[in-house]
Amino acid sequence: MKDIQQHKCSAFDAALNYITFKDRTFKEIYNKLKDKGYTEDDIETAICKLLEYKYIDDSRYAYSFIKDNIDKKGKTRITSELINKGVSKSVIVDEMSKFEFCEEEAIEAEIRRKFGRVSFVDEKAKARVIGYFARRGFKYCDISRAISNLNQY
Repeated sequence: MKDIQQHKCSAFDAALNYITFKDRTFKEIYNKLKDKGYTEDDIETAICKLLEYKYIDDSRYAYSFIKDNIDKKGKTRITSELINKGVSKSVIVDEMSKFEFCEEEAIEAEIRRKFGRVSFVDEKAKARVIGYFARRGFKYCDISRAISNLNQY
């Protein structure tokens, strides 16, 4: 671990630099500063300042993350990724409630966009589509219903 005297800038400046191009969660900033070798006191001081200036806001981060991923990933995957980034479950639930999730519609739109006119009679093609959406956190029942809806046209 690096000694704090080796740092050319304060923990606050390092954190500011880290969040300049992309919003980050409290946990991401904490971990980054810890990895850079800053002391707990310096990290705490920097994070308190960032919170005071409203540069860190896990609710804002979660809202933005959900908005950006609502059409690409299922609720389960979005929740899992936010938890891994350190966002609390209560914040995730609050922010998720601001959106209307219709996973079937999202799946259908993505099938049309990504796969075009796939023949779901072909079991390999169907399995490939199911796997694609399952890896993105969509539930099997929603994937299956979306495929059935598309088969009707």
